[in-house]
Amino acid sequence: MSNYKNLIFYFFGKCFFIIILTFFYSQFDLSIEYSVLFLIFFGVSSIIFMMFKKVSLLKELVVLFFKFYFPIFIILFSIAYVYGPSFYVFRGNHWDWFAQISMGTTFNQFNWGSYTELINNEILTVGEVSPEAIGKPYSKSFYFFSIDGPNNRIAPSLFFSSIFIVKNISPFLLAYTIKVLFFTSIFPAYYILINSFDNKLGRINNYIIALAFALGTWSFYIFEIDALAQLLTFSISIIFYTLLLELYKQQTDSKVTVYQLSFLASAVFLSYPEQAMIIFFSTSIFIILYLRLLFKKLYFYLAILFFIILILPKLISYLELVSTMSSATNDWWGYFGSFVLGRNNLILDPNAINSINEIINNSNSNIFYKIKEIFIMHIDQGYSLILLTILPSLLGFYYLADASFNLLNFLFLIVLNMFLIKIIFTNTKSIIFTENKNLKFIRFFLLFQLCACIAFLLKNQLYIAIKIFFYLAPFISIFTLLIFKKKNRINYILIVLTLLFPIYKFSEYNFGIGKHDSFPSILKVDLKKNIDWKFNTSNIKKCKFIEIDINKQIPNMYISIILSHKNIDYFNNSKFTNQEYKLEQNKEIDCKIFLKNKKFKVSRLISTKN
Repeated sequence: MSNYKNLIFYFFGKCFFIIILTFFYSQFDLSIEYSVLFLIFFGVSSIIFMMFKKVSLLKELVVLFFKFYFPIFIILFSIAYVYGPSFYVFRGNHWDWFAQISMGTTFNQFNWGSYTELINNEILTVGEVSPEAIGKPYSKSFYFFSIDGPNNRIAPSLFFSSIFIVKNISPFLLAYTIKVLFFTSIFPAYYILINSFDNKLGRINNYIIALAFALGTWSFYIFEIDALAQLLTFSISIIFYTLLLELYKQQTDSKVTVYQLSFLASAVFLSYPEQAMIIFFSTSIFIILYLRLLFKKLYFYLAILFFIILILPKLISYLELVSTMSSATNDWWGYFGSFVLGRNNLILDPNAINSINEIINNSNSNIFYKIKEIFIMHIDQGYSLILLTILPSLLGFYYLADASFNLLNFLFLIVLNMFLIKIIFTNTKSIIFTENKNLKFIRFFLLFQLCACIAFLLKNQLYIAIKIFFYLAPFISIFTLLIFKKKNRINYILIVLTLLFPIYKFSEYNFGIGKHDSFPSILKVDLKKNIDWKFNTSNIKKCKFIEIDINKQIPNMYISIILSHKNIDYFNNSKFTNQEYKLEQNKEIDCKIFLKNKKFKVSRLISTKN
């Protein structure tokens, strides 16, 4: 691809942004404003340089933006514009989303030194924990994310804090903008990977395939669960695999590519250490098997040293985080993984969840017994086609698979499964009996993915198995949507079906949820159904001191973050904040924000002063 090198610049720029923000904020104790000013200066200088020295490059980068980023950007913002705040305030996992926005708000207001002082002061004065609340009651209702998690993944929050410099726009709309920008980079990343895998498919075909990958379930899954760290690194990991493939095929200068891989890997680690460890482990095995000559190269060890220097600020704390996550035995699998059983299953029934959790958490039975019991439970409840939903769902077509029985659905699932089995058989045969380096590359990572998922399943860690499955989703995508032959062909039927997913998912409003099925687009339906998330800040322009009188935790944090973002003074009269802190407030309240009839209301209070 003639513009391959130019298109890839964006991803190195993103990595540069991640590394600079992490070092400037957490190591050099610079405020976000200074970090952003540096990055703006660097960006403007680069543009000026290109205008005078490489005008053609600047023009080409603009063309690439409109070709790859702009279409996805328009799609996602059109949906947000039509459906409003109830769509973009949060998508699926409100806890993770609010955690990142909370830390972004805090980072925007404190440099690292002041932030650590804030943590110490808040811990010393923390109030009594309410049984109805998640987290401890600090001076602000959203602080428990920031205070309890300074060693967690901070890269997405640093991006948020950078754009939170803009004060006249809702922080949730600003955060959604960053999220969309993360998502739009998936499209060009896949385009580069497909072109590297087979540059004989043609530009139009590559574009269509990459678009299908970008708008398919694997990409939107990350978008919908509000996994900001994974969304930030997903496209970078695709570029990492692309360069590794190029290195394997020896189509690029080895020394340069190795340093580029080191740079990309450092950004992935600083953003999402759990995924980074999977990438490092799989890549290490791949190098031992196929690229052993690198061990004889000095630049290989220098690249490793370069990587260690870049990740040093977060090395210990993130390794501890990875260790904690790898041993997790939580039951989040239902929310994150129920789509594997088709679009409609018992996970959508609150009465059945406890029974399924009992099966999963039974330490006296093995994984195969648990799977059998879950199947029997579904069949007993009328989901008799449950076995026919698994294969389509694992390959990204859960929305076509309904376990409920009727003759037409049964015949459709039979045909769909036979079609998919034929593809699996054809492609498996091709990658087993091959000397083609492209197919050997795909074979290795698919096999690694399969073994890693099975290993964690056998350890009863379903959630970790699901996460690993998605870390290596690009290889499943290629395996599914291409037909491996001497001359690879595109599976146009599956391409069309893949492109139908966004239409299926977002064609209905449904309180901002979209299509409500087993896909993790909403963790708690009532938060969308029972609350209208529109809040017009113009209603509080004349307020001098505001009371928040909201006794629901997420709505309370929502208003608190908005007011904090705008540096508006307020008093949070709820069990979600420190009671002692509240008693110290001496200002007279002249406005109150509360929830009534699903809407946020503002009332003006009459002054009691003489």
